[in-house]
Amino acid sequence: MKKNIYILGGSLYGCFLAYQFSKNKKYKVNLIENSDKLISSLNPISLGKFKFNNGLHIFELPRSRNIIKFFKKDMKIKFKFYNNNKKNLFERNIIDYSEKLSNWPENIKKNVNLKKKIYNSNQNLKDYFKNDLIKLFKKSSLRFSNKFNESKRLFLPYFLPGDVKDISKDEGMIYRNLLKTSKKKMRIAIPKKYLFSSLQNPMEKFLKKRGVEIYFKTKITFKDNLVRFYKKDKEIKIFKEKMDKVFFCSNSAVMLKDLYPKYLSELDKVRIFFYNCLVEIDKKEKIQNFSEIICLNSRLQNMNRISCPSNYFNFQNRKFLQIELYSKKELILENFKKDLISEIKEILSLQKKPKIIDFKKTRTIFSPDKFWTKKSIKKCKNWIKKNEKTIISRFNFLPVNMNKTWIWAKEDFEKYS
Repeated sequence: MKKNIYILGGSLYGCFLAYQFSKNKKYKVNLIENSDKLISSLNPISLGKFKFNNGLHIFELPRSRNIIKFFKKDMKIKFKFYNNNKKNLFERNIIDYSEKLSNWPENIKKNVNLKKKIYNSNQNLKDYFKNDLIKLFKKSSLRFSNKFNESKRLFLPYFLPGDVKDISKDEGMIYRNLLKTSKKKMRIAIPKKYLFSSLQNPMEKFLKKRGVEIYFKTKITFKDNLVRFYKKDKEIKIFKEKMDKVFFCSNSAVMLKDLYPKYLSELDKVRIFFYNCLVEIDKKEKIQNFSEIICLNSRLQNMNRISCPSNYFNFQNRKFLQIELYSKKELILENFKKDLISEIKEILSLQKKPKIIDFKKTRTIFSPDKFWTKKSIKKCKNWIKKNEKTIISRFNFLPVNMNKTWIWAKEDFEKYS
């Protein structure tokens, strides 16, 4: 008799895990999703009259080669490949991500003081930068948190010169070291249709073809010390009788919401709003070739990234920039519109002023500190140990890189199959 695997959450992690278990015929795989689509994080957004990814979405190679191989071979998805021209921005200075300190602009280089040429998570800004740049980092970090120690991981080691090596064993950091040191140009992959939402329906069809049973619009709750399932407000009790292993693949805040709602409410204090701003530039403008620019700019401290979706898709021959901004408070475009236009013009050395086409808040995220996270994980683990020992979870409260979801799914299958 087949063992019943229940995967709670149709995230990319949940879908990859369903695929892994579907390879073994001794398992019956059930995937439960609250919405009407798999991988809802890939849902597009509307800006102006066009659809865009909700922020920059790319697969980095060779980091994501196994994912690309899976999508191409098993799901017949077609991709386009481009050079990974990742850049950093210090005020108005664009610097290649892999550039060694000796080639940095003098006005930036004079504020760098490399006491060490390696990086680990215990090191601080003062090990690499002088006061003027430290002030810029701390000002920019306010888009994420009032405590720099909590947002430091979002800046270091990413803004360090190419000759500083990260000694972390994290797969993302290993790739970034390769990006900095390889003589061969690294590549990125993007679906031929540009929008990453083009992966959603093929994933559903693929999993169903492999025998995965998918339950859409099915809500999961953790009330009264029980896992319960609801469809159209009616409880589905049949699941409960068949669960051999249960993998919780959603954000752990979903669990905490039912178990300890008052404790979860503390997340409101660390809420961050994510905005997308669509900017049009004259199609004749010649700008630097970049896949993304990660930003430190004192005039636009909320600006986090600049990308150019027109590099990957033809928007009726119009040339667009996509500006990503983070803020702990609601942003009003009129308050910084002039600065945004003038800074983009100067940063990219444009001949004409760019035009702002649209500006939208497209996501709300939360950035809890490590102490809150540690306590929350402990609460969830204790509840599972006491009430539902079949549940397996990564206990994650933050967005997860697409490549890590593949690694997690493979690790979990190997560990629990």
